Formats: sequence, C-alpha cells, structure tokens
Amino acid sequence: MENKIHKVYISFKYTENKRYREALTELNDRIRIFEDWSVFEGDIPDKGLTDEQIRRTIRDEYIREATVLILLNGKKMYDSKFIDWELHAAMYDGEKNKKMGILVINLPEVKHEDCDLSHSGEIENIYLENGEFRTWSPVEKQYDIQRERHKNAPTRLVKNLIRDNVAINFVQWEELFKRGDSIAADRIVSLVDSAFKRRKQNDYDVSDKLMGRKV
Repeated sequence: MENKIHKVYISFKYTENKRYREALTELNDRIRIFEDWSVFEGDIPDKGLTDEQIRRTIRDEYIREATVLILLNGKKMYDSKFIDWELHAAMYDGEKNKKMGILVINLPEVKHEDCDLSHSGEIENIYLENGEFRTWSPVEKQYDIQRERHKNAPTRLVKNLIRDNVAINFVQWEELFKRGDSIAADRIVSLVDSAFKRRKQNDYDVSDKLMGRKV
C-alpha cells in the first residue's frame, strides 16, 4: 500500500449495521488500513446527557482527531440523529474541528445502480465495478431526483451530492470484498486517501438544522 494511513471515523447504525462495522474493523486489525477514531458501543451513554453534550463529545473527543469519515450506508439512514450529527461534524470547518473527506460504502441492502455514472481516468468519486475504478458524479443536480435515487441516505448527505463543489466517494460493499480481503484493504486505502486529499476543496452545506431526539 503506497498511500498514507489516515485517521478515520466510522459512522453507522448500531442497531442494524453492527456486523458490517465489525467486519471492517476486524479487517483493519489484520491488515492495517486506517487509524480508527470511531465511537464504540457504550463509549458515550445515551441516557443522562443532553443532545448537545453527546454531539460535543462525539465532535471534540472522536471526530476531531479524524480526517476522513466512512459512512456505512444502510436502510433508513435518514432517520438517525447520530448519523446526522456525525455528518455535520465531518462537514463543519471550525477553528479546532476541520472538515473531513467522506467515503460512503453502500451496504448490500442499498444499491448504487440508479446513480448517474460518468467516467474519467482520475480516482475521484469512485465506484468499483469488475475490479476497475470508476468516477461517479451526479449528472442530475435536482434535489428531488437525487432524494428519490438515494431513498435511504441521510438528507444532509443528499443535499451535498448536488453541489458542484463537493465530491463524496461512493462504493458498494460487495464490490469491495468480492476479490478477497487483501484487495479490499488496498481499495479502501485508496478510497480513503482520495477522500482525504480532496477534503479541503469540498464546500459543504451545513446550514440545515441538526436533528433532535424524537418525542
């Protein structure tokens, strides 16, 4: 692996996508892919803390150290306040907490086939197919159309997909792993490095209000 090992925060739904997070971290334990600065189950108690206290802990003690966020994109990601908070923290460019690159790994239950594909020789918005790198970019810039194509994705993510000056890497889980763990590790390193290199140029929209607890 020629690319630099970066500090990564993994964003996922604990109740539904834990097995994918475990598979990724187990691979990272065997083949060093990144430095893991994620929150593990039980690290932050959900009870007894306000929304702001939880957000601040995630932002200042975990995401602050990371430079790339990996989103394990499964079903109904749009209804998770934690995913929204983590994306906001990754996109926000503050004095202490700098904006991050973003890599989206679509889990098997979420397909990428409806997205528009454009091809180039650069490793940019990457979609892996038949072992080759492909550049992905949304040809259609209307929010309603991208919202329909990404039914499960967080709203904050979809709104940034349509921005001309934002590049977010996408890849399918099964495409990563179909050729074995060693090749998957190499590809993840390349994808993370690509997201890292482009993070400062991304002009994320963070204007939407943060999600709160459901009442």
